[in-house]
Amino acid sequence: MHEKNIDLLCEEARRLLKTEIDFLKKMQDESGVIVQAHEGESQTFDRDSILKHGEVLKGELTKLEELEMVLAVVGTMKAGKSTTINAIVGTEVLPNRNRPMTALPTLIRHTPGQTEPVLKFDNNTPINDLMSTLHKIVQSSKAKDYVDDLKRNPDMEELIALIDRKATFKPIYQGSESIFWFLKSLNDLVRLCGDMQVDFPFTSYDEIHEMPVIEVEFVHLREMKATNGRLTLLDTPGPNEAGQQHLRKMLKEQLTKASAVLAILDFTQLKSDADAEVRRELEEIAGVAEGRLFTLVNKFDQKDRHGDDEEQVKAFVSEKLMEGRIEKSHVFPVSSKWGYLANRARNELFVNKKLPDATEHSWVVDFAEEAFGRRWESKIGDAEEVKHAADELWKDSLFTEPMEKVIHAAHAGAAAYAIDSAAAKLIDIAKRADNFLGLRESALTKSARELQKHIAELQKDMEKIAASEKVTVNKVNEMLAGLTKGTGALFGQIEKNALETLATYFKEGKRQERILAEEKKRSKKSETEDHWGGGLFSSTLRSISSSSRKSSSSIDVDFDPSSPIIKFDGQKEARVL
Repeated sequence: MHEKNIDLLCEEARRLLKTEIDFLKKMQDESGVIVQAHEGESQTFDRDSILKHGEVLKGELTKLEELEMVLAVVGTMKAGKSTTINAIVGTEVLPNRNRPMTALPTLIRHTPGQTEPVLKFDNNTPINDLMSTLHKIVQSSKAKDYVDDLKRNPDMEELIALIDRKATFKPIYQGSESIFWFLKSLNDLVRLCGDMQVDFPFTSYDEIHEMPVIEVEFVHLREMKATNGRLTLLDTPGPNEAGQQHLRKMLKEQLTKASAVLAILDFTQLKSDADAEVRRELEEIAGVAEGRLFTLVNKFDQKDRHGDDEEQVKAFVSEKLMEGRIEKSHVFPVSSKWGYLANRARNELFVNKKLPDATEHSWVVDFAEEAFGRRWESKIGDAEEVKHAADELWKDSLFTEPMEKVIHAAHAGAAAYAIDSAAAKLIDIAKRADNFLGLRESALTKSARELQKHIAELQKDMEKIAASEKVTVNKVNEMLAGLTKGTGALFGQIEKNALETLATYFKEGKRQERILAEEKKRSKKSETEDHWGGGLFSSTLRSISSSSRKSSSSIDVDFDPSSPIIKFDGQKEARVL
């Protein structure tokens, strides 16, 4: 009956997920509804964010197909994330190194019967294509000095050798040693791309089905009843790992997509800036992961007698650090180191009835020193002593409570967790869409009303302008009429004055013309007398000449008072006037 209800709920969740995915796609395709945000802007829905929301829902759909509960494990560098995952699994599936190891999100999936871990990397094409690109770069003469410098680092020297011989990553790696090599090489490859400013194909690994996955049986789940769901841990890149800023964005995306979140904090660094970065990321997804957010406060074994006890640490983390965003009952002070060593020792006893040779396995020495002290050699060969010491070390690690309340509960309720996670994502994105569309509708309504208001104000302004224009035209016409009248009188006076002046000049000119004509006449008379001389004969000739000039005086003088033309003999006489 229970399984039938799970199936019905799962089917309904899938239907709702597909409906919301289609809805987001329609929002994106509809012109004018979703736009591309400008650089530096942040919007609830733009063409980039709506794709991310769609990816989240598709991820939930994928998890529902297998009823997979994905528990994301997040922690800052040196907080003990890898050790914690190894403690949960019961064997060393992740290597412990002094530097970060999680370059890509990696899944660790509980697989009953898989005692030896196996890593599957089906989506290896993007990485192998990257290796081909890097091969061309390191072979170039320009990169020779840089490559030679890189080879001084043993890890990078090994990676460069792989690139030189055009090596590729395989789809399967069997056993812990092979898995460690793969994860180390992948991490070194990310670092190399960062140094050489070559783009690493991170976007090819942002979905559950695209990530590397380690399949192994979780020791503590071995005896539990099989369920119709499955539990998977998601090892996420820390926000401060390798100084890679892109990992912060990837962390946020993976936390949003996870079914639940297990945060690893360092007891010795609770108030550090590094853990503050993780808390900020957790605060952003606290609403979506409400009730599914857990915290392990690691390295609690380093507490001295003056330090806070378990209850005080729980209260401090819940109320102070996370400001009530995580329940007190979801905070667990632990020692991941003790939990890992104890769990692994108990698993070895269960499988092989004894611990392996301490000279070949360093973890055995670590376990013996923690469980027995410095004089462990005399006790490490006694299986009963080892079992008792492992049980006591496990008890001291305080891992029993989180294993039962988080890991066992997640495994037993994986199907319910998967459905609950899908429902939470559906509700969160639906609310975002509803708020976005509501704000758009409100903004459009407000804009329309404001537009109508502006139009009415514009019409009033136009009426005012028209009235003002009419008044202005009348005033201008009046001014033009007055100006025309005044101008006519002025021009009449100017014309009168001009005519009078011209008449005066003409009168004077005619007088000058008459004077010149008379002078010319006298001059000619004098010239005649001089020509004929004295005596009776000359007197007679002058008389005849005089009589002749009197009969043609008008021709000799050449002056007509009634003529409108003033005549001068030359320019000189005209200039005098």
